[in-house]
Formats: sequence, C-alpha cells, structure tokens
Amino acid sequence: MNKILGQLTSKRRIYLLKVYLVLSTIIVTFLTISSFYLHSTLLRYICSGNLLLMFIAILTLKFKPEISRLIYLTVYPFAVFFCAMLFGKDASIEIYYTFYYLLLFIIFSYRTEKTHIVLFASIATILWLLLITFNFTINDYEDISQEGVSTIVYPISFVGNFILILFTLIHFSYANAKSLKKKRLDKKNALDFLELKTIYLKAINQEIREPLNAIIGLTHILREDKPREDQKNNIESLHKSSKNLLELLNNVLNLDDLESKKTKLNTKPTNLTLLINEIIAIHHNKCAEKNIDLNVSIDSNFPTILIDNIRYSQIINNLLSNAIKFTQKGKIDLKIVVKTVNSSSITFSTEITDTGIGIPEDKLPLIWEKFTQATESTTRLYGGTGLGLPIVMEIVKSMNSNISIKSTPNVGSKFYFDLTTEITKVKDAMIEESIESKLANTLHKEQKAKHILIADDNNVNNLVLKNILKKDSYNIDVVVNGLEAVKATKKKAYDLILMDLDMPVMDGEEAIKEIRKFNIIVPIIIITASNSFNKDTFTGLNINKTISKPFIPKDLLATISDVFNISKY
Repeated sequence: MNKILGQLTSKRRIYLLKVYLVLSTIIVTFLTISSFYLHSTLLRYICSGNLLLMFIAILTLKFKPEISRLIYLTVYPFAVFFCAMLFGKDASIEIYYTFYYLLLFIIFSYRTEKTHIVLFASIATILWLLLITFNFTINDYEDISQEGVSTIVYPISFVGNFILILFTLIHFSYANAKSLKKKRLDKKNALDFLELKTIYLKAINQEIREPLNAIIGLTHILREDKPREDQKNNIESLHKSSKNLLELLNNVLNLDDLESKKTKLNTKPTNLTLLINEIIAIHHNKCAEKNIDLNVSIDSNFPTILIDNIRYSQIINNLLSNAIKFTQKGKIDLKIVVKTVNSSSITFSTEITDTGIGIPEDKLPLIWEKFTQATESTTRLYGGTGLGLPIVMEIVKSMNSNISIKSTPNVGSKFYFDLTTEITKVKDAMIEESIESKLANTLHKEQKAKHILIADDNNVNNLVLKNILKKDSYNIDVVVNGLEAVKATKKKAYDLILMDLDMPVMDGEEAIKEIRKFNIIVPIIIITASNSFNKDTFTGLNINKTISKPFIPKDLLATISDVFNISKY
C-alpha cells in the first residue's frame, strides 16, 4: 500500500498540499455561491466537489497526507473534465489542466516517485484529449445558461487558476531566496570555522611542538648519560610516551593537510626495492621481539619509478605498524606484485597480510573513520588513536587509487591497493641519498671542533641543543633572537647556523636575509615548529636543510653531518 501511496515525508510538500487544498476549497466555494444564479444541476456538481475538497483538506490536517494526496490528484483531473463538459469550451475550465501538470512536479518527488508523475499525467492527458475529440459536448445540458458561464464561471475559472499559479511563483521565489540566504550563511560559517580551525591547529602545533621537542631532547640526553639501573625503565617509558605523543601530533596535522588538499605529491625517481628494504629494517626489531616472521617479496628487476617515496613509505609504515600491533604469533607478508608493465609505465599492487586478530565484517567500515577502531576492546588492549588508517586511505586516494581490506576474525587481515606510475631511466635519487648519508656518517668523526650558532628564543630548547651537540664535541654559541644572530655572525665565522623562525625583535626569515647580504657561504639549517612553513619563501637564500620540531636527536646529528659533508669546506 505504501508503494502505491508513496512516502510523503517532505515538510515542504506537505505544506504545499495543505495550501493548495485550502485555496482550491476557497475558489470552489466562490463557484458554489455563484452557481445559485445558474442552475440546480451545476449547483449539485459544485457542492459535491466542494465537500470532497473539504474532506481531503481535513485528511491532510489530520496527518494523513499520503491518502489525501492520492485522492486530490485523482479527483482533480476528473473534476476539471466534468466541469468542462458542463460549461463548454467557452468557460475555459480546461486551463486548470495546465496547472495540474505543474502540481504533479511540486508535490511528488521526481527522484523517487517518477511512476506516480507519469501515471497521473497520463490520466489528465487522456481526459483532455477526450474533451478535444468530442468538442466538449459529451453531455449537453441545455438548462445551463451560456450567459452565466461567460459572466460567472469563466472569470472564476481564470482568476482561480491565476491565484494558484501566482501563489506557486511567490512561494518558490521566497523559498529560493531563503534557501540562498541560508546557503550563504552556512558557507560563511563553514569558512569561519575552517579559518578558526587553521588558527587553532597552528597555535596548538607550535605550542605543543616546542615543549615536546624539549621532552624528547632531554630524554635522549638522559638515556645517553649512563643512567642508574633504577632510572632506566622510567627514562624508557618517558621516551616511548614522547614518541607516541609526537606520532599523534603528526597524524592529526597530517590528516588535516591531506583533507584540506594542502599536501601535493612530490614524485622523484625511486628504487622501490631499496625503499622497501629500508622500511623493513625499521620494523625488524619489533617483529623479532614478538617472534613474528616478517617476509618481503618484490621482483628483483623492479624498474626505477616516479613516486612520492615519503608518502608511499608512510603508507607502508602505518600498515606494517598496525599488522605488528595486532599480530601476536605467526607472520606478516609484504608483497609487491607487478600487474602490467610497458616501456613508460607500470601498474603494481602492494599487499600486506598478517595472521593477527582480524576484524569482523560488520566492523570493517569503522576502521576508515577518524579516531575510531573496530571495537572498544581493541582500543583498550592495543591503544592507538584511530588515525593511521584514515591517513593511509587519504594518501592512497591522493595517488589516484583506493585501498581495500579482506579480514577474518582470529585468522588475519590483508590490506591491498594498486598504483600506476611512470617508469624513469633517471638515476635513483634514493641510492644517491643513501650513499651520501653513509658517507656523511663515516666522515662524522672527522668533523669535530666545528663552531655552531644556535638562534632560538626558547631557553629549554637551547639547553637541549647544546647538550646534544656538545656530546659530539661541537663548539656552541647561543642567541635568543634574529638581530643577535646577525650581530654574532658578523663578529665570528661560524661553520653552521641553526635558525629558529619565530623569534622576538627580528624573526628568523629576516635574520637569514640580513646574514646573506654579507655571508653567502655559511650553511643554515632552519629548525621550526611551524606546520605552515613555506620553503618557497627562502628561494635564493641558500638554505641547506630544514628540520621540524620536535626532532629526533640522531636525525639532527645526521643532518648536521650531511651538511658539513656537502659544504664547501
């Protein structure tokens, strides 16, 4: 029955149905009053029609819109048909059919009720064709005054139709204006919210990164400072907690960048075999601790491809971390399978399969939602923020692909996706970087007694940097703003400057510009907590490296060694 009646759930359509019924009742009431001057036959028809309209209106007001709509749209064309026969063509009652077709599209949903529109439009069309075929003379009542039809029925018919159409135009003009106003307001509110969100994330980012950088740095110093046995566990816990907090912070900002389309893929020649081996090396110890086999399968002749290796590494790292977390025994397989290849491009699939706890089928959609895990017990037992997989999904999407999953509880899970990339004959940048990094580490012991200037207004960060660098026998000077950095560089020849950007008196960007006016060779590494840092701003200023706070101390030391290795002296 509901299929026949249709689901009238739109408040707007119910409102319009009520208004049209009221207007139609008023118009027919006028016609009823006027018919007293015509004939009893006409009066009988019009009174009956008016009573029926009132009944339909009451049905609608009593919250039975589906039934009343069905009766209304069925009675309407038949009422027009019989009235047109009674009054003849001169009364122009048939013009109500024109409005009837409009009415169908107003109170039916074209998207879900097309069949209703076609059905009721067909009924009206057949009746109209019958009127034209028989020239409005199917029943000829001689006792109906043609003069009365011309002076009473025709004006009421014309005015009534005009009122209905005018109401429709006014209503939709008003509704559209209101809708546009709401859309503009919603758009403004959304833009204001996004701006507030950006400001908030930027502030939170910088305010958290500075102290977190100090925590990570001080933890590193404590670990390297030969702590007592009773202190080791506490320091290790502090170290792991700070790394988890850093991961959370990076994930939140990473996801925000991906969703706002700020992040662009930076493709470069990559040896995928070397990249995968480096990723596996990161996770090997974790697997060994849990006695889990970590297997890798990739074609030894896999060509050098153009890919954003940082983003691809992020995908693999997140998926492997998840697999290790949720696998207590068994193995994890990482497979790179070539699907199609030609002279210019390659399509390959990446598959990560584990023998972990698995995911119930009804919970699979949840894993792609932010801050959500499959079950509450998963969160309690294994921890995590629920951001890793949403980030993976966004990165894979940015690479014009989709990630899929197959999973069986207590058997394991398999994540897989396909990528199509260009093949390149350009020398692999990854190999060059790896060789340079190893050479820098080899030569690091020879780079002692270098003079480094630290420019940062955060005293704790300065303390951390000094302690980290002094352990490698670097000579350190510290200044707390850009102006002091410029003055210090004029007085002394430094081998390296570590420059923060957000400082009082003179910020880091301005300080770098001033330094480059009189010293174009001193290497400068920017160390910043800002996630809105724009490298293009420093084009032509000969910036050697950039490091984001908080940084891992060994990464900082490796970067410094690398800079000294490639500098001119």
